[in-house]
Amino acid sequence: MNSRKSLFTDNCTRSVVTFVLGLSLAVTARAQSSGTIDQLFAFTCISGASGETCPQGGRPDLIIQASDGNYYGAAGVSDEGVSDPEGGTLFKLTPAGKFTRLFTFTQGTSGFLNGNGPASGFVEANDGFLYGLTISGGKQNDGVLFRISKTGTGFNVLHNFCSSANCADGSIPNGLLLGQDGNLYGTTQGGGSSVSPCPSSGCGTIFRFEPTAGAFTVLHRLTDAADGLEPSGMIQATNGNFYGVTDGLPRVTGGFNEDIFQFTPAGEFTVQFKSPNHDTPISGLTQGTNGNLYGAFENIPAGEINFFEISTDGTGFVAFAPFTSLVGMLSVPSLLLASDGNLWDTNLRTRPLRWAASSRSTRRMERCSRPLLSTAPTVTRLRLA
Repeated sequence: MNSRKSLFTDNCTRSVVTFVLGLSLAVTARAQSSGTIDQLFAFTCISGASGETCPQGGRPDLIIQASDGNYYGAAGVSDEGVSDPEGGTLFKLTPAGKFTRLFTFTQGTSGFLNGNGPASGFVEANDGFLYGLTISGGKQNDGVLFRISKTGTGFNVLHNFCSSANCADGSIPNGLLLGQDGNLYGTTQGGGSSVSPCPSSGCGTIFRFEPTAGAFTVLHRLTDAADGLEPSGMIQATNGNFYGVTDGLPRVTGGFNEDIFQFTPAGEFTVQFKSPNHDTPISGLTQGTNGNLYGAFENIPAGEINFFEISTDGTGFVAFAPFTSLVGMLSVPSLLLASDGNLWDTNLRTRPLRWAASSRSTRRMERCSRPLLSTAPTVTRLRLA
């Protein structure tokens, strides 16, 4: 069993989280003091409040608009009033703002066998079902892959991570996407290979799930020295290959260098680019209309956040002017390619961080998710030439 703590820590609080209709309007309102922001729904649970449960959920993640026109998402917790916040909910939100809770992750006598802490949002597959991940829970407490209908029926755990010896099938899943072939692809933060120089928790994996056959397959196990570790933010580009980020070497100096990798449908894993600085990835990748990849990293020694551009063959890396005002964020969600051809982003500010040198997962657990007292979440636009 995995005994690690949740990614949510008991000494952190957060603001009320709301959904807004029309991100472009929100951005316009910020940039030009015009437009309208419509709040559709508010999650009102207060993080760390003693004894507070959250029937509707708290700390929502990304939402998607499904084929029926409604929005679907996951809230990361359903119980804030414990030392290690847990549970979570799955929900539907209509364009008119009607909220429906579809499912609640609950603890039984043997733990959270259906999963604990849904993360990374939903993926709608070609069969019309919604698929998602939890970061923990399941039979081994290392996360699950699940499926549910858009009506909230038919919830089913499709795979319990760390079911194989030494977690060879991966642990702590952190990303899921629908491939061009109709299958689901994803990454895990741990598991896979635990052979040195990988840590005992493993370097992470890339996996595939075939909805029609119900087959789960590990496609690649990262090996640290060659691949980096803890893959995340993976997308499938227009050329059919997958791209994502990892924490790379040198680990011996206590630094973390961002690697950008390519993974082909044939199973070939290649590190396309290694950052020359002590940079750590804080967002996934997005492909622009020009075919290049975009993302964000934090330059730890310089105390700067940079958005970057790079081609899919690993050349032409450009780090844009740093945003020192964004340092200390919990994360930068993957950039959104909007209809205006530019990239948009939101971020969550956090208090100062304490960086640990052992692993990125340790560093992440030391982040507090409450906003800075004098600041607020912001919206950023990256203009593409």
